[in-house]
Amino acid sequence: MNISMDAYPDCSYFQIANDADAAARVQFGVNTAGYTFREYMFPYEMPGCSYWLGLATTGCVRMTDIPTPGACHAWYRDGATYTRAHELGHNLGLWHASSKSLEYGNPFDWMGNYPDVSGLSYGLGYKLALGWTPR
Repeated sequence: MNISMDAYPDCSYFQIANDADAAARVQFGVNTAGYTFREYMFPYEMPGCSYWLGLATTGCVRMTDIPTPGACHAWYRDGATYTRAHELGHNLGLWHASSKSLEYGNPFDWMGNYPDVSGLSYGLGYKLALGWTPR
C-alpha cells in the first residue's frame, strides 16, 4: 500500500498512521484496530522527518496485557532489525539503555544505540522487567 508523502510536509506521523489505517481498510479490507502493534514505514528521505530513524509510543502495553487492540504504534525511516527491536522495546515500556555519561550508553543492548554490534539483546534487567527471564 502506498500513500503520497507530499501531503505531510511537517511529518505528522500520527496523521500518516490514521490515513494508512484508513487506506488499509479501503484497499484491503483490513481493520488495523484489532492489532496490538502497528508499524509504519516511511521513505528514508522524507521531508520533515530527518531528525529520527524510528519513533514509538512508549509503554503502550505490558506483556501480560497482550492482546490490547490498537495500543501501540511505531514509525520507521529505516527497516533495520536494530531500529525495529529498539522501537518495540519502547512499545513494551523500555527506556534507553544508558550509562552515566551517555543516553544510549550500553553497547550490548537493543535499547542502546550501537546498530553495528553483533549479538545484541535486551539486557537482563529489561528481560526481568518484561517477564522473559525467571526471577
